[in-house]
Amino acid sequence: MFPKLSWPFLTSALLLLSVTSSNHVMKRSDDINPLEAVVSRLSQEVSELKARMEAMERATARKVAFCAELPSINTLPVDAPIHFKLRQETGGGYDSATGIFTAPLSGWYSFDIQLSPKDQPASFHFDLLKNGVLVTRSGCSPQEPSCSAGSTLLVKAGDRFWVQTGLKTLYWSGPHSFFSAFLVIPEN
Repeated sequence: MFPKLSWPFLTSALLLLSVTSSNHVMKRSDDINPLEAVVSRLSQEVSELKARMEAMERATARKVAFCAELPSINTLPVDAPIHFKLRQETGGGYDSATGIFTAPLSGWYSFDIQLSPKDQPASFHFDLLKNGVLVTRSGCSPQEPSCSAGSTLLVKAGDRFWVQTGLKTLYWSGPHSFFSAFLVIPEN
């Protein structure tokens, strides 16, 4: 059924096939270098994107915030930390027993304070202290129903903050008198 082929013919055909295949392979091997360069570049870009994404995830995973308020109408201690009751917290740091916030992470924090005296007989002020040093003072006259202050500060982990007042009188509780802070930008 098949024609009879001689050995010299078969040998020549195999040699021709081998040369043709090796030429073809040569062309493909020439194409591999640009493909390797593209794959290498894309691999590097993927690695860089992964590193950026991981850095962003680490940054957003570091959250610190709290809100504390006076639990009841109360006469506050003079020139001592006010013990606000913790209402909400993320990331730790505020101690209701001492009234002191200890920054768990370094970075920029925003602080907000409001105090509302119930029966304000005279002008009064309150202070935000950092490690015992005055940072912010807010004062009000008897005609003002409440006094508030805010401050944005660069903080180191372990810095301690508290609020104190110089007027011994009754203060409104709940949303009228509070202390809150949150981490705006964590330090790397």
